Amino acid sequence: MKIFENHVLKIIDDRTLLFKQPNSGFDSLKFTLIDNSLVVTGDLGDAIYQFGNNPPLSWNFLSGLSLSYFAAKCRASSVGTPFRRWSSKKAAALFEKRFDEYWAETDRDTDWWYKNSDKLDDVKEACFSFEELQIYLQCSDFWSVEDRDCGWELHINCQQQFEGLQLALAQKHNTYDKLFKRLDEFVELKPGWFDTVQGLEYSTSEIDIVKQLLQTLPRSLITQLCIYPLPDGGYRWEWVTSTCDITVDLNSTVSIACMHILDKVNNREWQRIYVVPAGWEQVITELKTHLC
Repeated sequence: MKIFENHVLKIIDDRTLLFKQPNSGFDSLKFTLIDNSLVVTGDLGDAIYQFGNNPPLSWNFLSGLSLSYFAAKCRASSVGTPFRRWSSKKAAALFEKRFDEYWAETDRDTDWWYKNSDKLDDVKEACFSFEELQIYLQCSDFWSVEDRDCGWELHINCQQQFEGLQLALAQKHNTYDKLFKRLDEFVELKPGWFDTVQGLEYSTSEIDIVKQLLQTLPRSLITQLCIYPLPDGGYRWEWVTSTCDITVDLNSTVSIACMHILDKVNNREWQRIYVVPAGWEQVITELKTHLC
């Protein structure tokens, strides 16, 4: 979905994910696990999805769900529950398709619908509402369990929430390849990408150097790493955990690394500057101290 093409994941803690654009709060989504409920808040609508008691709700479980199952678990939202709306257009189109299939197999000499085909227009008009359609066809052999759901559409907010969740979960455990692809996207940024004025272009030569630095990190440090472009052509590496927030800003020539650490436990923060590549090992040591 295009709405999420620039979104990245921030892992607030093991029960909270924030899915947003790096430099904006527009169209952001926050996913929070509370007992066996998923609470979704943000610009695309708020909702609570409740699942069974066992096992405890996890991101791993949610990552394997289908949209229809996910929507069925909605217990409260801005559009009500079960988070769906009736589409008369969809219902009429499906009935027309079903009747085309029906005609191909029916005995037209004895079939009631064929002899009373003018009634099809009445059926389409009845599709205006689920209640009317149900009343009109409740005594008909053509009315089946499948048709009772023919006009329901999942609400667009639910679809966006679900796709946002799936994309966020796909980013939750980064790999070297995922981060390499993320860096490759920077090359596509055009001058002024940040606010039409600020925002420098990126070159593959500098990005290749950043990739080399990335490969020096142990795997334990990349799973929760997010990388953002900076307006001055630099690179922001960011880790957000329940105990600390760490950013490492590399300048556009990948020669200086500015590290900022917020210690949430002791309520302290500090900043250090390192020359790259000479001081890169010290950067890794600091990261291991606070994140591993």
